[in-house]
Amino acid sequence: MPALLFCILVFIVFLKYKLSKVETEESQQLDDYLRLERKASLPIRKSLKNLSFIELPLDELPFHPNQSTKLDKIENQMKELSKEKICNLSGTTNTELKLRYGAGNLDELSEYDENFAKLLRLLADWSEELYNLGFDEDAVMIATTAINYQSDVKKTFTTLARIYKKQNQIEKVYELLPIAEERSHTIDLKKAVYDVINEYE
Repeated sequence: MPALLFCILVFIVFLKYKLSKVETEESQQLDDYLRLERKASLPIRKSLKNLSFIELPLDELPFHPNQSTKLDKIENQMKELSKEKICNLSGTTNTELKLRYGAGNLDELSEYDENFAKLLRLLADWSEELYNLGFDEDAVMIATTAINYQSDVKKTFTTLARIYKKQNQIEKVYELLPIAEERSHTIDLKKAVYDVINEYE
């Protein structure tokens, strides 16, 4: 048998082996996922007592009634949201939630996580409106509160960066960069902060 033909046959056999191995691994992964999903979907409810809920300290937050219609709306929404249960469950899949807390709690858990997303959006809007109205220090307080809650909302970072730049605290703007980079998922937050640095006055 010519050497070239032999090499081709060896290559074909090797390729079939590798493809078969990949198919077997993918099939095993699918089986494992389906097994976990079946287990996770059992209609049971487990205790939620180990969840870390966020309690909004309303008495410590800077409310400014009757300053603008937009600000009044935001602050009223914050007061209403404070009555709800808020929990950061981002980064956890539905399957993981069902395995950990039971499928019977999934709707409730989703509501807690939606409340968390709403909180981050409201804090971003709140800090921006406070800044627009000239309450810079209060805007910083709200924006830093949001960042401490692991916010990845662009507006939170850009508002805080603009205030620091306005106050000639450029070192604090640069301190935001690694945090922004870490939290850049669908939006490049680091670039957004750099854009503020490069804005003309």
